Parts: sequence; C-alpha cells; structure tokens
Amino acid sequence: MIIACDLDGTLTDQKGEISVRNVDALRWASNRGAACVLATSRPSRCLDLPPSQLALFACVVTCDGAEWSGHKPAEVRAPLSRADVSLLSRKISDAGVPGFYAVEFGATLYYEQGFTGWPATDAGAYARTRSLHDLCVNGSVARLFFRPEKPLDRGNLAAAKQAVSDCDGISCSVVEHPAEVGLLQFSGQNATKGDALRAWLEESGRRDERLVVFGDHLNDLSMLELGDEAFAVGNAHPVVCRRYTRLPNDDDAAVARWIFSSSGHLTSSTSTTAGRASRSLATPLRFC
Repeated sequence: MIIACDLDGTLTDQKGEISVRNVDALRWASNRGAACVLATSRPSRCLDLPPSQLALFACVVTCDGAEWSGHKPAEVRAPLSRADVSLLSRKISDAGVPGFYAVEFGATLYYEQGFTGWPATDAGAYARTRSLHDLCVNGSVARLFFRPEKPLDRGNLAAAKQAVSDCDGISCSVVEHPAEVGLLQFSGQNATKGDALRAWLEESGRRDERLVVFGDHLNDLSMLELGDEAFAVGNAHPVVCRRYTRLPNDDDAAVARWIFSSSGHLTSSTSTTAGRASRSLATPLRFC
C-alpha cells in the first residue's frame, strides 16, 4: 500500500510539524509494509521538519511537484526554461501590467527589490537588483511568481493571467496564501503533485499497489485523482470537499484515525483497475 499525504492542513499541528499522532500512525503503517509519500507546496528551503519525521517517507515532493527533496540533495524535477520565463514576462509586459518577480529554485529564492510579502519573507529568500533574466541564471527554476504593482487591483491580476493563457506547457494559478492577495504562480505543466507521485510510482515499480491519498487544497487535486481511495482533510477547499469524503481534523489526527481504523486493510496492496489507469494518463494542461 502507498499512503500519500499533503503536509500543511493535512498532517501538521499548530507548530507546523507533523502531529505526534500522525507520526505514530505513519511509522506504524511503514513497519507493516506501507510506503508513505509526502507532497507539499513548501520548497525544500522551508520544509523545516525534523530528520526523524522526514525518515518516515519513501519519497518527499516539494514546490507543488516541481522538486524532489528529503533523503538526498533537493533537485528540481520539472523546471521552467529560461525561454518560458522570457515568454511569460514579455506577454505580461505587452499586456501593460507592471509588477515584480520572484524566482523559486527550491533551495533558494531570488526576488526583485520591488517584490514584497510572501514568499520573499520566507527563509532562504534574497533580494536582487538585477533583471529577471539575470535572476534565472542561479539554477533550475521551479516556480516563478508575479505580483502586479497594484496587487489589490483585480483587473491587473486578471489581465496578467489572460495574457499568458495561451502559453503551452506552462501552468498559471492564483496563489491562495492566507496573508496574500494578487499573486500569480507559474510552473511547468508537469510540475504538479500528481505528476511527481505518478513518476515516483513508475520509477519505484509500485504503480499497481493500492494508493490512498489525503489532501485539503486545490493543489492536491492532481494527486487525489490518482488514489484508489482519496480524502479531503479538515477545513479543505470546498471543491475538494465536493469531490472527496471529508475527514474532520480538529485534533490534527485525521490521517492517524484513518490508518488505525483501516489497519485490517493495510495488507490489501493491489490497486483497482481505475487507479492503475489514472496513473498511466498524461496530465492535461491546467489553468485554474
């Protein structure tokens, strides 16, 4: 069996670490042959989990699927090319939307001086006065963020998003960070949690095993869609709750309760036919 989990809002407690009960349950499942996978929006520089917790996972996916992390040096698995970055910035400029960029490399983040707020406030983030093109020479680009000069102007945000809507192979989404508005995130088409999980299942030879997935937000949908069973955890996004059974998480232990209540099924390791088929399909281009 494979148990794949989102991190924040799914496994974590108020301190931002995996809750004690979830740690105990994941360790219990691992000791009985289950392989646990962690998939998070956090970049590797902000993973901030104790080594004992990271050791619970056979695979750690960061940057919403653009990066591998965990037991080896972090590596961007689905980068944006410099040509992609140039195309995006040119289209937004041609649309007449002024603003500032931040470039996510996973281990570091560089941002233009005018870029304020998250993720420039995270650890490992550094301001640079150089051009966007010069920022991108620091490594493989996992994600690109754009904040309009007037972030509260929804018209500017919509115009920027519309300007890049025909960029093949690039995903664009409005970031729904609790403290932020007016921020666009760009990543490669295959830089999703679902694509990263599918790649790991193939590479590890475990595609045909039963897969159970837990998540709470829109960026978890690509992963939830792969599961033989999938659950919306806690205060999940309404779209996620409409599609999947919701598990209450007031005690930060929803995943633990499911694992222990399903202990008799952990030895049932074969995936359903539908589950195997979903893991073989190419992920469509998503503009959300």
